[in-house]
Amino acid sequence: MEKPFYTTVEAAAALSITAARVRQLILDGEMMAEKVGRDLLIPAEAIEQARQRKTKPGPETIMERLKRIGNEIVEESGGRYVERVVLPQAQDSNDWDICFRTPADKEYCAHVIRRASQTDDEIKKDILRQLPVGGNAPASKKVRAKKTAKKKRGGAK
Repeated sequence: MEKPFYTTVEAAAALSITAARVRQLILDGEMMAEKVGRDLLIPAEAIEQARQRKTKPGPETIMERLKRIGNEIVEESGGRYVERVVLPQAQDSNDWDICFRTPADKEYCAHVIRRASQTDDEIKKDILRQLPVGGNAPASKKVRAKKTAKKKRGGAK
């Protein structure tokens, strides 16, 4: 049986938000509540209305943007890529790697540096510039570094 009234903590749990957010909704007039002594009691109907209310989504995270852009690249690749993986980075990092797998199980990665003013199209162009065109993959920085080290060692002998 549903309770007729909820405390702010119970309402927060029911709505998957914080108690502070519930109090803010009440102060903003977006949720009904009755003050009983020192407590705010929220009617069950107000909680149901809050569940039904459409909320604006927050801004997209860089991880969500890269996943979406990666999915676009896979869809537009004409079968050249079958999967994308965004590699998680350190929390304060602006450097991201996004990798794409081909049907032949080859993996190509692009390095993305997040800039606040960068548009999705600019990010996409930056990623595509680092991926192979027609199957000819540019050597990654790691591969180039190994080749350079081998040449230096070979030349010194």
